[in-house]
Amino acid sequence: MGGLILRLAPMERFLINGAVIENGAKRTQISIRSPDARILRLRDAIHPRDVRGVLSEACYTVQLVLTGDYEYLAAFEKIMNAIIYAQTLVKDQNSDMKLQKMQLAWVTKDVYPVLKGLKYFLELEKTIN
Repeated sequence: MGGLILRLAPMERFLINGAVIENGAKRTQISIRSPDARILRLRDAIHPRDVRGVLSEACYTVQLVLTGDYEYLAAFEKIMNAIIYAQTLVKDQNSDMKLQKMQLAWVTKDVYPVLKGLKYFLELEKTIN
């Protein structure tokens, strides 16, 4: 029994296959059994006006891949280059390991961990710019 389990806060919004869904007044858990469902928590989303650098652009692109609005293959090189760029910004072993995991996730089309990883490094990019 595989699948994605979403643990939702009260009134939390998320997209499933382009439809905005809002949780009710209580915390809940939803199991998504369809392996090809396009899911994005709106709290994880980045707005196009917030795209200011390489990593934020990559983050926005990955979210478009997640929602089905951008093809994975069309985004492949852009995201790989963004991960390589992030490697030039960090010098610690922990960050390097996170970036290696992100690369592996992206190559294996495990898109959501890449989005989460890019959001982690987004703060670093903001301090540099």
